[in-house]
Amino acid sequence: MTTSAGRRLTTSTSRDWRMSFETTAISAIGCGASVPASTGEAAEISNNRSLARNPAEVKKIAKTDTESKGLMTIPGVGPLSAVAVKCWLGILERFANGKKLSRHFGLAPRVRQSTAQERHGHITHEGNRLVRSLLIQAALWHVRLGKGSSRKHYLGVLKRRGRHIARVAAANKLLGIIFQRMKERIDYQEFLRRGGNAQ
Repeated sequence: MTTSAGRRLTTSTSRDWRMSFETTAISAIGCGASVPASTGEAAEISNNRSLARNPAEVKKIAKTDTESKGLMTIPGVGPLSAVAVKCWLGILERFANGKKLSRHFGLAPRVRQSTAQERHGHITHEGNRLVRSLLIQAALWHVRLGKGSSRKHYLGVLKRRGRHIARVAAANKLLGIIFQRMKERIDYQEFLRRGGNAQ
């Protein structure tokens, strides 16, 4: 990770910053009542917001919930990110593909259509803001740690469109991987063995 001035942060500093960010985010995460209840222990967060204020409880859920453990096989996805995604995702069958999932988390671009052309604008920012932030942070760590095509994709967008859009693109790529992993019920290594093509 680098600062705007181009200075490279040390790994320990980056890790400490991420832990601080996640601890702060825990106090504000909670599932909206409109989100369908998910199954397993991760569903407890949607029914009891106090759990989301306790890092130890979130980690406990992540260790015991099968879906959260599966998500944590993806490089960059930690306990908080896994539980938050599982909590806000609800029922996977509601989403036809990873793009629909991106729209749910507010990471899809607005589309303006006319008879002649289709224009893409800024992301919609729908859904929970802090969960979206956690996804972006997880995506940046995934770009650094992952062995798939995510890093190449991120660097390509970074060169063409700049850092802000590259971060969103990385988060969308990660959501595609999450969707495929949950749909096929496979871990990240199996995802790579199958070619690593996120929908």
